Amino acid sequence: MPHVVYLHSGLTQRRVVPRNDGEQWKIYRFSKKEVVIAMTLAGLINLSMRCMAASVFHATEHSHIAQVPQAYQTLTPILGSAAAAVFLVSLMASGINPTKTLVLSQVLLSLILPIPILTLIYFTSKRDVMGVLVNQRYVKL
Repeated sequence: MPHVVYLHSGLTQRRVVPRNDGEQWKIYRFSKKEVVIAMTLAGLINLSMRCMAASVFHATEHSHIAQVPQAYQTLTPILGSAAAAVFLVSLMASGINPTKTLVLSQVLLSLILPIPILTLIYFTSKRDVMGVLVNQRYVKL
């Protein structure tokens, strides 16, 4: 997500300041690995939550559950309090508890998302901003 790119850039931009182009490339390669690891972990957490929900709620007597609070309350007797606690912490970490908020945020995100992406492409295509790390033509496309 673009906001994660902006946040990560903001948090790490001045962590190590390169003195030359070689150092800039080295920091870029390290940062790329760091982002891949962070996104992989986030993806694995999402995937594990989906797998758990699918195995618990799909094709069982609990397939009628459509609200997040119901899902949380149903997990305790099925998987135990630890699973319900992990689910609750995951929801709190994502910052989204009510289902209406989730749907609204996805609609707004789909409408607003082109703005930061186009801005990101614009600034990363400028050599005076990016230096040797300017976007290649295939990246712009």
